[in-house]
Amino acid sequence: MKTILLSPSVVQGNKIAYLFCNGILWVAISEKDKESFYIKNEFTDPNPEDFQIMEEEDLYHKIPFLKNQLEEQDEKFIHIDYDNGKVFINPLHKTKSIFTDTSARATNQANFSADTWTYIKNRKKHYIKISLIAILLLFLSLTISWGILILLFWVLFYEYFSTIGSIDNYNMGTLNTSLVITTKPTRIAVLTNLSMGFGKYPLVRVCKMEMPKKYNKLNQRIPSSCGYQNCEDQNFWDFVMPNPMVYATDNENAINQKLSEIPSQDWINLKNWIKVNKHNFYEGYYPIRTIENNWNEIENPKFNSFFEEKRPEHNI
Repeated sequence: MKTILLSPSVVQGNKIAYLFCNGILWVAISEKDKESFYIKNEFTDPNPEDFQIMEEEDLYHKIPFLKNQLEEQDEKFIHIDYDNGKVFINPLHKTKSIFTDTSARATNQANFSADTWTYIKNRKKHYIKISLIAILLLFLSLTISWGILILLFWVLFYEYFSTIGSIDNYNMGTLNTSLVITTKPTRIAVLTNLSMGFGKYPLVRVCKMEMPKKYNKLNQRIPSSCGYQNCEDQNFWDFVMPNPMVYATDNENAINQKLSEIPSQDWINLKNWIKVNKHNFYEGYYPIRTIENNWNEIENPKFNSFFEEKRPEHNI
């Protein structure tokens, strides 16, 4: 029988929003406690003397879905989203890449095991391009200078770790909704939240991406696992890279399972954005500004993009 420590605010009647395992005990805190225990996107160890004890069965009586979910696992945490009626289980995944940053944890991880060969096959145009570049650099190194091999090794090194980093991200990234909004060329719109733990920063990220043929249809729903970075030292993530799950598997049941895990309200919000912005379907970042979020506090947010398409001048 496990013992769960309840934060003072939970004891006082606030709903449990997060549970995390510190390696010995499970700790339950409310949304109100988040700022006290969530530092640099990591849950910190609380002081047990400030907490009260709850038995495992009592917790299951309050939240039945948690039964059999509290296996002892260091750094695993659970997020309960009462607005959407979802419970997100977030284990700490082992990574394939030594460069994968695990310090930031999604509150609704995709938890999706990608197949590397399928990922490469479904992005064949990209990897054909990389192969041609590698062949050209090898030819130039043989005919001009062996020094060009350094550039060849850099390209292969970068592409290898970029690929396995994306594979890692399918497990660790944030599960988000995305829709195909154009097909010639193919672009997807991804609804996400750029919050780094505090505040609300809803945004639509439009990306130009190739899609497997059967998913390259207007309004096609696609679950995506997003990775984030902060390049400008702002209070929100300013770089987002969506990883469509249709790259990483040919199993339709696996795709449908992830689609079912996305809150219905997210699809509604994304479709509403598309209706309003149907003439602005170019790559970029589109903050959703309302009185309920934090974008109004930032006059000119900066976002980072790499290899973005150029917009026609009349659409800038």
